[in-house]
Amino acid sequence: MSYGKNGFPLEQASKIGHLTMVTDPTIQQVMETFQADSPGSTAPLITKTGTLDLSAKTKNNRIVTIDGGQAVVPNPIRREKCVAFVQVGACMLKMEDLRYMRDHPMMDPREIQKRTEGAIWYNPAVIPLAGIRLPGRTVKETIRLLLHSTLSATHTGLYETLKYLVYREWESTWPVDIDKPSMHCLSNTCEKAFELPHGAVLFKCPHCQHEHWLSDYLSLAESSPDEWSKDDAANALRDVLETLTLFHFLKRHHNNPKVMSETLFIKDGPLLLRAALSRLVEPIRSFIGMIKAKGLTLHLIGVEKTGDVVNLLEEFKSCLPESGDYFVPTVRFLLEEVAGKTLQSNYRNRVSYGAKVAARIGNERPGAPVLLIDHRQRSCHRPKCAYRRVFA
Repeated sequence: MSYGKNGFPLEQASKIGHLTMVTDPTIQQVMETFQADSPGSTAPLITKTGTLDLSAKTKNNRIVTIDGGQAVVPNPIRREKCVAFVQVGACMLKMEDLRYMRDHPMMDPREIQKRTEGAIWYNPAVIPLAGIRLPGRTVKETIRLLLHSTLSATHTGLYETLKYLVYREWESTWPVDIDKPSMHCLSNTCEKAFELPHGAVLFKCPHCQHEHWLSDYLSLAESSPDEWSKDDAANALRDVLETLTLFHFLKRHHNNPKVMSETLFIKDGPLLLRAALSRLVEPIRSFIGMIKAKGLTLHLIGVEKTGDVVNLLEEFKSCLPESGDYFVPTVRFLLEEVAGKTLQSNYRNRVSYGAKVAARIGNERPGAPVLLIDHRQRSCHRPKCAYRRVFA
């Protein structure tokens, strides 16, 4: 609030102007409720769905974890220039190594390096956000080229994984009830929709012959202006790399029953893809369905540490008092109690490929943390008890 030379506010929207309003008895009751430190709801929103036996022995003897991070860095001299660095990594740990490190929290870093040697995989990337472009190209075109170059790295296999998912290469023929992948031409003079040629990584628009890469199908920065991009582009790049890294391992090993039954795959963050990246959700669901249809085992979870659902669990975690208690929220619960929306009859979840489960896996004390996970496995009636071995 700005003030004039006489010391009085220049506008009416001041605290003094609200004095008359707060004398209203209804508003006073609302303000008293706001200032109170009691829970916002008298009835618990969460009810226990069931209890797991966390003492059961797990069959998982290895864990594959996927995580990523990003940092937005401005040029300290030219503040209009900004770039984001993205790093995604995967690590394979044997259960015996994990137990050893848990029992020896003061391990020599050299011993840790020895135990994880050859089991860690990194994929760094960089994405310009403003003021940085390749010669003769806009910022958006530079992002497009960098995404193609990042996925093209031969040691990652990410382009092959993207192609595997987009074209559903596990299918002998394209399902008749599913539309083929399509996109709009990126040429400003065309912008017409066309179907992707099956199996192609490099292809041309059939209307104007403008060249495209399969990475263009992800529309990473298409919502941004030509000369700058939002931080959302860096978030999307990290999500793409994390998801493709995860399914690179699943694509490689899903036909090996022994590896699949003994491996737990963990992705940091929920099992979902938003905005244009949700184009990959339906193929991912189909791929997971194929694994289940073959009778193979899949242990896949995503761990959420922040967000509206996590905040809700923190408020009502006393509803899961014992170690092993879990809660499976319904779609109506997630939409109405968490997102604050009304469930419509035509609602369809287009972004998630996992079901949410909240489980207490720590000590029996009431204040122990509650873990929120997305899970996909052979049977989705309840989460498997093997998770305790990882997070306890």
